[in-house]
Amino acid sequence: MKAYSVYRNTNYKVELTGGSVVVYDSNDNLKFKINKLKYAYTGRFKPNSNIFIVRTDSSLLMLDIEKEVVTHKVKVKNVNTLNDHECTFNNDGSIFYNIESTTNVEFRIALYSGSDLSFIEYIYGPTNMSTVTSIEIDNDDIYVLVSYRNKQRVASEHYIGLLKNNEIINKVPISEVELFSIVRDRNYFLNGITQMYNFWHLVGMNKEINPLNQSLKNIYLSKC
Repeated sequence: MKAYSVYRNTNYKVELTGGSVVVYDSNDNLKFKINKLKYAYTGRFKPNSNIFIVRTDSSLLMLDIEKEVVTHKVKVKNVNTLNDHECTFNNDGSIFYNIESTTNVEFRIALYSGSDLSFIEYIYGPTNMSTVTSIEIDNDDIYVLVSYRNKQRVASEHYIGLLKNNEIINKVPISEVELFSIVRDRNYFLNGITQMYNFWHLVGMNKEINPLNQSLKNIYLSKC
């Protein structure tokens, strides 16, 4: 089965197919598989480690690749999907940031322990008046890509801003074309050239990848 997303660190490569996690060593030799998962499409390596987080339909799995075991599994409460938007770690890997959709129009950002995935707190939402698509941590700064809905609940305004005290501040506007380009390009940078990238490429976004879109911080600073 083709990989939906591909992740690498210096020692391993992880492919997610939706139903499986497939792990290879640095020479692309198969190490092990975990099968019979649901909607295992996205994940993230913990910085400076061989720990990998897998997001399924409604759970987070912490995988110790060296030991070839799932060390922790957490059921996410009141969630619609975990895979449509981004997740990330802070710089030292102590906190896992997860954008979660509780309904088709309601979103929140949750924090989990980077050691055992225990829930810490929500730092944004849940709210049905905005959609947070992307998140990036730079030391103490949290950059987010957010769209706000009008009275008809249609996303009509798009920004990159800083998340502080459950509010998004110092927002800089971006166009809808820029929004789709950023989401598409970050899927490429974060998840590899996969079915996800091909989807965004085929929905009219047929321009070349923009290296600036790899970082929300860089886009933000370029517009300030």
